[in-house]
Amino acid sequence: MAKGKILTEQEIKEIIDEYKNTSHGIEVIALKFKTGKLKIKEILLNNNVPFKIKGNNNVGSTKSVDDNLNYKKELLPSEGKEYRAICKKTGKEYKDYLNQSGALSEHILKEFNIKSPNNFFKKKYFLENGKYWHEEYFTLVEVEIKEKRKCKYCDWGTYDIENKTGCYENHLLKEHNINLKTYLTDYPDDLKYHNIHILKNNEEEYLKNLNNSVTCEICGKKLRFINNKHLKILIVIPLLIQQKNIQKKLGLNI
Repeated sequence: MAKGKILTEQEIKEIIDEYKNTSHGIEVIALKFKTGKLKIKEILLNNNVPFKIKGNNNVGSTKSVDDNLNYKKELLPSEGKEYRAICKKTGKEYKDYLNQSGALSEHILKEFNIKSPNNFFKKKYFLENGKYWHEEYFTLVEVEIKEKRKCKYCDWGTYDIENKTGCYENHLLKEHNINLKTYLTDYPDDLKYHNIHILKNNEEEYLKNLNNSVTCEICGKKLRFINNKHLKILIVIPLLIQQKNIQKKLGLNI
């Protein structure tokens, strides 16, 4: 008896029905039910199902496959969107939904212990099923294409368009020794991406009017008003840090 996955009676019935009533061959059905070809042959023999004669099925013929070498073009994303392949088992997401790099095949081998079939089988599977063989293991979904902002001085880029994490500003300083103010002088149109910088500049302009500001006598900074939060940063937090350092030096429990 052929070894492999233990199939239920319902699965065996579905295998027989699919083999008898569709153009699917043993290899396609074995892949679909995640079992071996010998197991499928054994089921067919035990149920007196005659094997199909190779070459009678035009859908799976070499000529049919050769006439459809552009089969990968069948699945194209909508405008402004792109496809992602998401593993049905792990939820891992891949951008290469066509498996051109072989990344999906590697993942399938690792997670499902299924080897990638040959190119003829892949094309035949697509023609017979209207989908890619790896869609047995991956769900293909459309997602919005994320806009990417590229550095004006090099090939570096980020999806943090509005610099919410400060990564664009950090990149300019680290890689090009340029601060954001200098950069925006060279590229003023990019000011729209830096709302925090705009707010900071507006605040500085507002505080230039003496009627709008007070000066902290401790740090000399101009503020709209001096509140407890500002004093805490200047006085309380440094005192707490100093206290902890003293306790550590004395070996006291903190």
